[in-house]
Amino acid sequence: MRSFFALALALIPLFASDLASPSQFKPLVSFSPPALISPMNSLSFKVENQFDNSARSAYHSVTNTLDKAFNPFHFSSQIYGNSTYNALLFRFRQSKFYGTANAHYTKANSYKDADGNKINFGYKRTGANLILGLVPNAYNELKGTFLYDNIADDKQPHYVMDAIKTTRYIFKFDYRLGEENLSNTLNLGLSYKDISRKANNYDLRAAKAAQTQMKLSRKILDINANYDFTHQKFHNQIGLIYTNDRHLGKRFMKNGTNLLDFTHNGFRFANVKAHQISLFDSMDFKINDTNALAFGVHYDYNLADIKDKDFVVGTNGNQQITANNMWFAHYGKRVNGKIKKDALSFALNYEFKGFAKQKYTLNLQSLERIPSNNERFVSINPAGQSAEAHAQAWVSNPFLNPERHNRIILEWEFKSEAFRDYLTSAYDENALLLGLSVMGDFAKDFIIYDRFRNYTNTDSQTQAFYQSHIITRNVNARIFSTKANLAYNFLGNFGLKFNLYFNWGENDTDKRCLYQIRPLETQLNLDYEDYIFFGKFNLGLALRAVAKQTRRDDDITKGLGIDKNKAGFAVLDVYAGVSFKDKIGLRFGVDNVLNKAYSEYISMSHVESLAPSSVINGVGRSFYLSLH
Repeated sequence: MRSFFALALALIPLFASDLASPSQFKPLVSFSPPALISPMNSLSFKVENQFDNSARSAYHSVTNTLDKAFNPFHFSSQIYGNSTYNALLFRFRQSKFYGTANAHYTKANSYKDADGNKINFGYKRTGANLILGLVPNAYNELKGTFLYDNIADDKQPHYVMDAIKTTRYIFKFDYRLGEENLSNTLNLGLSYKDISRKANNYDLRAAKAAQTQMKLSRKILDINANYDFTHQKFHNQIGLIYTNDRHLGKRFMKNGTNLLDFTHNGFRFANVKAHQISLFDSMDFKINDTNALAFGVHYDYNLADIKDKDFVVGTNGNQQITANNMWFAHYGKRVNGKIKKDALSFALNYEFKGFAKQKYTLNLQSLERIPSNNERFVSINPAGQSAEAHAQAWVSNPFLNPERHNRIILEWEFKSEAFRDYLTSAYDENALLLGLSVMGDFAKDFIIYDRFRNYTNTDSQTQAFYQSHIITRNVNARIFSTKANLAYNFLGNFGLKFNLYFNWGENDTDKRCLYQIRPLETQLNLDYEDYIFFGKFNLGLALRAVAKQTRRDDDITKGLGIDKNKAGFAVLDVYAGVSFKDKIGLRFGVDNVLNKAYSEYISMSHVESLAPSSVINGVGRSFYLSLH
């Protein structure tokens, strides 16, 4: 199961600004379910497809104005190919009270790729969100948040299991005491996340003789406090976070038809209980109108206890199968007692607002990340003695060192005087926005997934079986990334957007490329918007081009082998929208107009497909219509 559990669900405290937080880093492969659908994006959301990375929800549309308008009632309804999405939104604000309520439902169904092949993809997703706030006076604010997300029957044609049910409950409470402008303000926060997941290999696909299911649960309690103080041009925020994390995952199997019930025969997580304390301080100093400096420090202390590390889940000959015995077989050590890890991070940011409307930013960072539960505590033993069973063995390393990123980031932005936003310029003048970001990351003890190649045995078949096991290890690595963007408003009604991304990654320890590094990619949008007697309309074209990634980790005998040899591609979309008197809107279009057959290089979320069994193409030519 994917560790959506290493969750980007840590809802950030009100007004938080932790400059040196290592949470901005995620593993190269992050096992998370789709991002939560929040009230902010629920109305314009498009059906999510893990085999298509196109960011189509960001396309310009006149319906966006309707969705963002502060009317009390909103709804949207979408048909996308064979799939549907519906959302309701209610919001209000009075002098002392405010609130938002949202519900949404997605029914994603199978689709055809450009070659006419049916992809057995799909899921059902139900969600609800509720936010209530009370502002009794200028110095007090109370805010309660509830988020619910349930994804059912999530078909995974590229993996051996399907995520039958993924449920997330999130409760959050925030309290502000003091000035709203953070000049003298204390913020307190409490959040509780209850996440559960069930997967199996028989409900949504042809039944197998060895039926397997996985059940996982995770409960995370966060308590945080931060204090902001501003004096003239100086601002400081100091914060404290306590996290209690409980993580349990079990595998069950039923061999043949004679057994009446499933037998517990493996741990995904052998009852992990972790406590973490985080301290941070961020200081900002506005030197003058053109110069600003910020400094941040962040410290984490993590104490983890694997309660069932010696619980026997089976035998292999005379050997008992436990999490501890598997760690010893793969890393030569057993876990004795609790595991203590700490990490210290620093960040320095300098900003210069110079000539005309240009801005230059320099970020120097040395951020240290404590490994996630997925990277440390997975202990799933082979389900049998076949090659297929051993290919599912996954034994993470509880003895990993924290991962340190030494980064330098340079950013530049230029805005012409008339530029306000994309397709919005002062006096309808031609206006330009340019941006460039360059990042170099020199990582020490970078954490990667790999294969267990240290196993030796006189039996060549057994040796091959064990060398297919997935492990984690520390290496030194370099990662470079560049992003360039342009937005140009011209002739009063036209807009042009262009984005370019380039990434490069190297495992310096093994002298080989890193896996799942995004290839060279460009995105071009051309938009037109104008008024008409009944309201507004827009027309648009989007071209996304992705180069072939020639630096791949695609050989299981030398690396993880997760990458696939996939051709580059270009996909063209056309779209339009109309708004009737700022009350009702229609959004429609055709994605992949030229019916291009393509497959994404980057593996998306949902399950832990570290070894995809097949290449899945994206959607062929698809029509959609949404009512707002």
